[in-house]
Amino acid sequence: MNDQLKSGMKSVFRVSLTVNGASFLCSVLVLFLFGVNYNSNLLFTLCFVLIGVMIVCFWLNIINIKAIKGLTVNVQPVHEGQTLEYKVDVADEGKRAHLDLTANGEFVSDVESEQQQQWILTAKTKKRGLRNASLLRISSRWPLGLFNSARNLVELPAVVIYPEPAVDGAPRNSVEGDEAHLHNDADSLMGLKEYQPGDNARRIDWRAMARLEQLQVKLFDGGSGDASVWLDWDDTQDMSYEQRISSLCRWVLDYHKQGAEFGLRLPGFGVAPANSYSHLHQCLYQLSVMPHQVRSESKV
Repeated sequence: MNDQLKSGMKSVFRVSLTVNGASFLCSVLVLFLFGVNYNSNLLFTLCFVLIGVMIVCFWLNIINIKAIKGLTVNVQPVHEGQTLEYKVDVADEGKRAHLDLTANGEFVSDVESEQQQQWILTAKTKKRGLRNASLLRISSRWPLGLFNSARNLVELPAVVIYPEPAVDGAPRNSVEGDEAHLHNDADSLMGLKEYQPGDNARRIDWRAMARLEQLQVKLFDGGSGDASVWLDWDDTQDMSYEQRISSLCRWVLDYHKQGAEFGLRLPGFGVAPANSYSHLHQCLYQLSVMPHQVRSESKV
């Protein structure tokens, strides 16, 4: 958490008078003036009762959000234009329910006494890139809406917004060498090795896994490596800048879905062919953080 977020978490609590609260207070003041003018003990008593109601509302409003504890926050990357979902686990630290709550301006469910529950907060994504960490601020006007109390609850973590994939388009790639994994499509069995991401799942020895309690892959002699598939920035020179990123994003998703190993070359970045979720995330992340400014490029 950076210094700005740390300082924001320290300034956790603020209580302010709402429009309804100001109107209520003005009404009490008017009644008090009438009581002074007519020397009415009944009006004085009514004023004191209403002031007592305000004091009770002030106290209840504070404790309504003070005993809520933020536990964990989970969020998954999405593509540009999709909706982010922050899953926030919260719990009650006191012994009362917490009502009429909003989180960053969005109404959320009440927190029941001595229970844990999950809020799902949504946020629209307008552009690719890294969405910075921010603070989740909760507030409440319960009861009667006379006061509004607010506090910072937890930090919403940074999350990457992947580029919007192109609608269609056949992949363009370069085929080079034999840098992809050995797929062992040859003759006699030579032995076993520990499974690595990218190995042929059809070669897993399930009996050996039952004995050793870890995935083992059969090795055959004469196996040869597949040619490496490369998705290259230079293969998209006839497109606009953002179209190049969207098309590469589409091809990365397509190759991953097919189970094929692929590498990616971008200006200042390159990753060897593989096919795993970590490899997919690495490629999409690098496409996400490409500069937003449109570069002047000559179309071929």
